[in-house]
Amino acid sequence: MTTAYSIGIDLHRTVIQICVLDERGERVAEERIRYRSLEEGEKAIAWLRHFAPSCRIAVEAPGLNRWFANACLAAGLDVLVCDPRKLDLKKLGKKTDRRDAREIARLNCDFGPGGTMSLPEKASGACLCGVVRFTASLPSLSCAHCHCSMCRRNHGAGYVTWFAVPPAQLVVESGADQLVRYESSVHGNRSFCRRCGSSLFCENTQHPDRIDIALGAMVEPIDREPQLHTYFDSRASWIRVGDELPRLGGKTGLEPLPETKREEGG
Repeated sequence: MTTAYSIGIDLHRTVIQICVLDERGERVAEERIRYRSLEEGEKAIAWLRHFAPSCRIAVEAPGLNRWFANACLAAGLDVLVCDPRKLDLKKLGKKTDRRDAREIARLNCDFGPGGTMSLPEKASGACLCGVVRFTASLPSLSCAHCHCSMCRRNHGAGYVTWFAVPPAQLVVESGADQLVRYESSVHGNRSFCRRCGSSLFCENTQHPDRIDIALGAMVEPIDREPQLHTYFDSRASWIRVGDELPRLGGKTGLEPLPETKREEGG
């Protein structure tokens, strides 16, 4: 059986502090890497690859540290961006401390009875009227806020939060005959409930290995929080975002944006 790792990252100026915990919450590795450029920072990501794919990385990534979260995501690593205001680490913020990395790793996952890592194995969801009910087996592949115009119009919202799983991990338990599939683009289609209109799933023929599920339709929690904003440069002019998640955009929605386009009103 593959071991799952919870990894905490604490960054400060020229130091990356890393702590790796196993499924029991026991420390299995620690690393302190000095960096003075993005190229040197890539050494930390190369080190983290040794624990992939069965690892979740939590990084405290406000402000300039966003580059590290972006680089981890680009490398295909499972990343959770922590809000430093919610960590309550009782730190002064003047130096990088291995104790902070350990605490971030511990907060990254719940350790249940017996000290073992506790993550949900599946989560259920439903449409508004309850006719369509489904179950998503976990782990999920990703979770993100999408600001593209099609998602906004389809849901009548400022942006839509999706999480993705391999198609085989999604099972429609009831109401499959009430699902209507709408071809929203040359490559994509969206499924909604015929009775209440709830938009539930999104598929893209360019990415057949995944299906997106509307997080707002879930009755039970999934295994992660949103990790980033996509198509951020297409966002509604009246939306204000106050979190520290990476903000990506461009043609694919996943490309780094110039600083001016990442800022509100840019």
